[in-house]
Amino acid sequence: MTGHVVRACEDARCELRDLTTDKLAALDPRLTAMPDQVAAWRDTGVCVISGFHSPLEQQCLDILLRGKQPIVWVLARGIVTLRLPKPKRTALDDGRLTMVSPFPAGESRTNADLARQRNRVVAALAAEMVFAHISSGRSLERLAGEVAQWGMQPTVLQP
Repeated sequence: MTGHVVRACEDARCELRDLTTDKLAALDPRLTAMPDQVAAWRDTGVCVISGFHSPLEQQCLDILLRGKQPIVWVLARGIVTLRLPKPKRTALDDGRLTMVSPFPAGESRTNADLARQRNRVVAALAAEMVFAHISSGRSLERLAGEVAQWGMQPTVLQP
């Protein structure tokens, strides 16, 4: 396999700066226009890093897989037991898809705490943060505030 599968360190500000991307798309399942934005990123060759967990995020990953740009998929669980469908396997084998997990192999199920930790890793690896939508008082609002303290100003597509 020529693609990249990386187990990141547990600190969100880890030493994976060689994976730094042009964009981070933290996708919200309630924003139906997001696939159009993702297609535009794909068509312009922007590397997108995300957790690609929700059904809409998976749809967006499928859109990105139709392009030639690099994609970074950060899992909210360990990597050991992954079964990838052919498009994802092909992108991994071609070196366009990089899969990262900040968790040990024993973490086999995603939960809210692991997703929050994963989102911090995504933010730490991104050069720019783009959120589809941020709900007041929710975890993405807290994450946006945290990365603002790091000196990164997140973009929100739909307030």
